[in-house]
Amino acid sequence: MIIQGGSIANKNGSKLELYVEKMLILLGLRYEKQVKYAGIYNKTSKMDFLLTDYNIAVEVKNQTGGGSVIEKIPYAIESLEQFPSDIGILVLGDVKAIQNLQESFWDTRGRGCYEYAKNRTKNSSSNVAVVKYSNLYEYLQNCTSELKVEA
Repeated sequence: MIIQGGSIANKNGSKLELYVEKMLILLGLRYEKQVKYAGIYNKTSKMDFLLTDYNIAVEVKNQTGGGSVIEKIPYAIESLEQFPSDIGILVLGDVKAIQNLQESFWDTRGRGCYEYAKNRTKNSSSNVAVVKYSNLYEYLQNCTSELKVEA
């Protein structure tokens, strides 16, 4: 059986979403998955997670090596800026690094893309952050402790 690269990428992306979902559960955060909204091309798009008590949108991108995910980072940032939430978080992860306790793609070959994303969101008027998966737990703890739960 031959598996195309896109199939592997989708499986790894789904694994990273599962890791993020487990983290949300561990933190006791209520969320909705795959929330539909009008995307930047006026087409229905889906945001990976919406933290409902805090109105925080979370988009997850996995990259383990060469591939097209890094080309999708600008689109992901634009989507988070357009999504009707108070805060957007772009989570960059590397499933292989998580599973094998090795250095992440975003710390090695993907460092330039990570720096681009950080600078792009820093210079934006919207409230979007770029967070590596390895820093997400602490980031969410800090972010949610500073915000009040919406009534």
